[in-house]
Amino acid sequence: MKIHWCLLILIDACCDKDGKPVDPMPYECLPTIMPKDDEFYSKFGVTCVDFQRSTNTRCVGCSLKPIRQINHQTAFLDLSILYGSSKERAVATRAFWGGFLQRENNRDNSFQEYPARNSGAKNCPYGGLGDYRISLNPEIFSMNTVFFRFHNHMARQLKKINRHWNDKLLYLYARRICVAMYQNVFFSEYIHTLIGVDAALNYNLYTLESGYDDGYNENISPQTFHEYTTTAGRSGHSMVRGSFQYGEKFERPQTYRLRDVYFQLDFFLKKNVFFDIIHTYAFEQCNKQDKFHSEDMDSFAFPVPEMTYGGDLSALGIDRGREFGLQSYNSYRKLCRIPELTSFDDLANDIVNPEDVEKLKSLYKSVEDIDLYVAGFMEKPYPGSTVGPTFTCLLGAQFQHWKFGDRKYFEFPTAKFTENQLKVIRETTFAQIICIANPGMELIPKNAFHIESDWNPKVRCDDIIQQIDLTPWKDEYK
Repeated sequence: MKIHWCLLILIDACCDKDGKPVDPMPYECLPTIMPKDDEFYSKFGVTCVDFQRSTNTRCVGCSLKPIRQINHQTAFLDLSILYGSSKERAVATRAFWGGFLQRENNRDNSFQEYPARNSGAKNCPYGGLGDYRISLNPEIFSMNTVFFRFHNHMARQLKKINRHWNDKLLYLYARRICVAMYQNVFFSEYIHTLIGVDAALNYNLYTLESGYDDGYNENISPQTFHEYTTTAGRSGHSMVRGSFQYGEKFERPQTYRLRDVYFQLDFFLKKNVFFDIIHTYAFEQCNKQDKFHSEDMDSFAFPVPEMTYGGDLSALGIDRGREFGLQSYNSYRKLCRIPELTSFDDLANDIVNPEDVEKLKSLYKSVEDIDLYVAGFMEKPYPGSTVGPTFTCLLGAQFQHWKFGDRKYFEFPTAKFTENQLKVIRETTFAQIICIANPGMELIPKNAFHIESDWNPKVRCDDIIQQIDLTPWKDEYK
């Protein structure tokens, strides 16, 4: 389940302007009821924080039982957040000339190229890409802008070697190449950073050096698990910082708080902070994955205009897991072949802070009641992984399904890339993609998912950009 945040702000609120539950309560609502002595919300007299159900089969008039939540995006690693998950959405993203995606202005200027916002829905002005959530905050918008610019760069390069190709061919081939390179970065760089090299090898989540992978299995469903979308896939929330610096490559730094820029992309464009945000990604350490979330996400998430507080992303994560009917944390330990808990004291060796074991005792009657979201964030990292053993297991299983259940995964023969084309795709790194998308960038760590170090030195963007050679695609179309 990939939740459209914009849908959440289009239905009636679950709480009134005074922070109290509305009456009658709409079916779409499952608000978080805060205790009157809550450390933060009690300052404002708030006892109700908005929480709305995900779109489900009941919402669309389907009598299917039990009720199932509805996916708004594809389950495949196909950049549907960029290209859309339907024909209508895909059409809305296209410029229909040069193979380009629709841009905010019509000038062929990659340095100031941003997704168009004239095809969005009400209250979601940045609908120029495949997923309205790109307007959530400047960081998400920046990452989508990277792939948006990369697509248009690929279209330009393909036009140079195939002058006779029309808009449709340029768009389709640029899209196909971008998706394949995105998959390569996902499995050759990102996964190793998230769950570690050893876990990636255990789950066969790696790319080959040459040739084709024959691992496609038609009996494996590529669907996205509820455990991923509600919990394990949200493990990065605790890594997000609450403030960022910007301002002429930090020579005259200014700071913005995340709480002030949710859905405020005019700030992003007026201040032209794209370079600074990407620079922060590449050169500065993010927060650790742990139980702590930035205040901008746990007290000021998605604030309502003129309100002095926002939502609580941790509470939302717990509630979302309960709404989806997830099993208990202990059930997933058993599923992942991690020793089953028989008492709270069994957690002593798995939880980072021993004091948290006592907190869990005070909050839950039994170890069988512990929420996956709560204990998952408390676990000690699995060796080589950013996350704990339970999240590592769930993420590894999800990534397996995404890879081996996808007939169009780029290394499978069914994706129909030539071996020369596969060589180019496999050699492409995220650092190259970032440099292409950001012409103002001069240096970047060789592996863009890690900060600069002795084993991960800086490289010149001008040097690595030249390494992407699209000649294997010359005159391929007959």
